[in-house]
Amino acid sequence: MNIAFDFGITNTDIVVENKLENEFFSFPSKHVDEDFITQIFDSINLNLKKVRNIAVTGGKSSNLNDEYMGIPVTKINEVDAIGNGVMKLYNTGDEPFVAISAGTGT
Repeated sequence: MNIAFDFGITNTDIVVENKLENEFFSFPSKHVDEDFITQIFDSINLNLKKVRNIAVTGGKSSNLNDEYMGIPVTKINEVDAIGNGVMKLYNTGDEPFVAISAGTGT
């Protein structure tokens, strides 16, 4: 299982990648630190023993440690995360596309 966090100014969005499907969650953003991650994991009743990797992007996620409770934390540039997310979620393959990030600043 893999987890991805997008730490936005207003909301923190999470996707949990399971073998069968992706689960999506959203929480009001707080200070980006391990305590906030722990609160989210507790809220969604996640079994950390099954998590192989945590990917993070957005607001100050680069300040996180490279590991959370023994799980690697991969830091991804936000623009790359948007493009890669579109390609994966919508199976774009090599087809050209335009991705728009329409966050609260729009």
